[in-house]
Order: sequence, then C-alpha cells, then structure tokens
Amino acid sequence: MLADVTRSYIRLMMMPLIFFLVFGCSSERENLVGNYTAVDQASADPVTADLELLPDGKGFWSIETDNAAFRWDLHRGKIRLHTKSGGVIEGILDHDTIQLTLPGMGLIRFQRLP
Repeated sequence: MLADVTRSYIRLMMMPLIFFLVFGCSSERENLVGNYTAVDQASADPVTADLELLPDGKGFWSIETDNAAFRWDLHRGKIRLHTKSGGVIEGILDHDTIQLTLPGMGLIRFQRLP
C-alpha cells in the first residue's frame, strides 16, 4: 500500500513538470515561426537568402535559384536546422534575428520579416 501511495505522489508531482515542458517550450518555438531574410552580409558579393520556419518544425531555405527543405528545433537556447543529408546547423537566437554559419558561405544573419 505504501508503494502505491508513493507512486501516486510521484505521478502527481510530475504533472506540473510535464505541463511546463509541453506548453512552456512551445511558446518559445512559436515565437520563432515566420519568414526571415539575410541582412548585413560583409562579403563583397552579398547573396539573397531567405529562411522560412513553419509551426510543425519544418522549414525552407532559399538562395537565389536554389532551395532546400529542413526540419528545425530548439536545443539549449539555440536553433538547430537538420538537413536532409543528416547534417545539423546550429544557430544563435538574438531577439528577432538568427545567426547561422553556413558551409561555404560563412556567418549569415537572418532578420525576421514583419
């Protein structure tokens, strides 16, 4: 009987934690959903690049004549883009911008569009 009470108590105490994890993390994720465009590129030949983050964790990357699908998530306060080939690109979140270091392109800052 004591074991049953203990299990019930543990389950009861876990409910607020689960509620926070499910609903607390989703609001941060929802705040990132939207369209972004590359800004302030330091290279001599800046590239037109766009990023779209969808609510379901999918996204699209567009660069002039090419585009690619990916999925995205948040991990330890950073955004991670998971490519189809299995690569992971980690970005830094800063208010309404995302900074990504992209292979072959270097650091690109994406500004959220209104």
